[in-house]
Amino acid sequence: RHISKPTRSVVLIEPHQVRILDSGTWQTIDLKTRPVVRRFVGSFVSLLRGDEAQLRKLYDITYTRVPRPAAKAVKAAKADPPPTTAPATAPTTAPAFTWLLLLKPKVAPLNKVVKELELLGSGLTVRRMRMLELDGDETVTTFTHVDADRRFTAVERARFFFTQVK
Repeated sequence: RHISKPTRSVVLIEPHQVRILDSGTWQTIDLKTRPVVRRFVGSFVSLLRGDEAQLRKLYDITYTRVPRPAAKAVKAAKADPPPTTAPATAPTTAPAFTWLLLLKPKVAPLNKVVKELELLGSGLTVRRMRMLELDGDETVTTFTHVDADRRFTAVERARFFFTQVK
């Protein structure tokens, strides 16, 4: 994850660690010594890979698909702010539906920290992710300028997703 505003930050998920650049300083989290972070990172990678079987081992899953006219009401109810600019690769027609994916952890150590993870999207694109912790803390990430049609070369896949170059 690369963020340019309001300040530059980078999060790199690697096989055995997570590296975070914030305010010009790198922090490294060793996943071997942080089981909650390791499980969360692993489940997030499973989510990005579309590994439903692995997600079902970790979470109770509720998927709701909302037809487009009602989707606006769901979007408003979730207080999802409209993007300030349209992405350069914006589709010419809006997806026919919006969806909500609710993940409730069912295994330790995730279920000792996270109450639920909610993803809101349309078509093939995640628009918003909200994590609610058991103590009431909430983290909301909004995704903009997402290009679901982007295809990565073998070298890019190896660099960004730690896959083997064939």
